Amino acid sequence: MTEHTEQKMLFEWTKMFSGRYPELELLFAVPNGGYRAKTTAVNLKQEGVKAGVPDIWLPVPRGLYCGLVIEMKYGRNTLEVSQKSWMTALVDLGWSCHVCYCFEAARMVLLWYLTYKSTMKVPPANQLYRWMTEEDFTLEPKPEPMYRR
Repeated sequence: MTEHTEQKMLFEWTKMFSGRYPELELLFAVPNGGYRAKTTAVNLKQEGVKAGVPDIWLPVPRGLYCGLVIEMKYGRNTLEVSQKSWMTALVDLGWSCHVCYCFEAARMVLLWYLTYKSTMKVPPANQLYRWMTEEDFTLEPKPEPMYRR
């Protein structure tokens, strides 16, 4: 498995469940990663592509949050400085930000977000959470905080 494979599985799952959760039609990925020819990289930068932008975006407000972003990682990969900067800024602006290390964790974060009820216990809005496996997630999450603002 790779980060690409895990993210691809997530988007295949969203296609199957977009009838139940129409908001999933707004879910999109930002193709920031990967290796590119130097001229392509220069062109993308000129067009406004920025380093560190999270992989997956759901611009749908829920409760305390104005939207959801997920940064997919795989194996022992960790956030780069530019990714931490982006996630910090987004958390401060009211986004629900998560780092997921597998398809199952990202799927559970999406389900939690889409089924948010005002009575549910949710992670504090000023934290970024890391989800390693599906077992890490419950509707009353106790994830490992990556940092606190």
